[in-house]
Amino acid sequence: MGDEVKLYGSTGGSPYVCRVDIALNLKGVKYEVIKEDLKNKSDDLLKYNPIHKECIPATFKVFGNVGDEQVLAEAYEKLQILENELNIKGTKFFGGNSINIVDIAADYIAYWLGMIEDTTEIKIITNDKFPKITEWAENFLNCQVVKEVLPPKFKIPKEQTLAYFKQRFGKA
Repeated sequence: MGDEVKLYGSTGGSPYVCRVDIALNLKGVKYEVIKEDLKNKSDDLLKYNPIHKECIPATFKVFGNVGDEQVLAEAYEKLQILENELNIKGTKFFGGNSINIVDIAADYIAYWLGMIEDTTEIKIITNDKFPKITEWAENFLNCQVVKEVLPPKFKIPKEQTLAYFKQRFGKA
């Protein structure tokens, strides 16, 4: 790698930046963090990271449609695929006994979703329903490289969080 690696984004507040941060640290790649004000995105951020132009994560639909059993059933169906994969493999992580790109991509489930569940008091992933995912999340969050990157958990008022998800991801 002859070029300097630059990581654009809001470290400590973006699951996407955290994923890249974890992967770079895991591989021992040196890089420069260029912090971005996400309310006033730079031209470089928009150029190099098109997710900021148009991205609506469907995974938040559950929190935007509280009480909608169909939306919850869809979330469970997708999570069951991951649960089955961990069950079949019988390994600590999706890629075996150490984390890989699949685990890093799923950091949303291990960290960010848990934080949203704590804030909203709406549990999607429980040990009874998804024991393998619960175990995987604990293993993932206990990896040193992950601990070094993820920010401390924080809590936003429940009403504010639910209002945000309803406005952004609720059914029209």
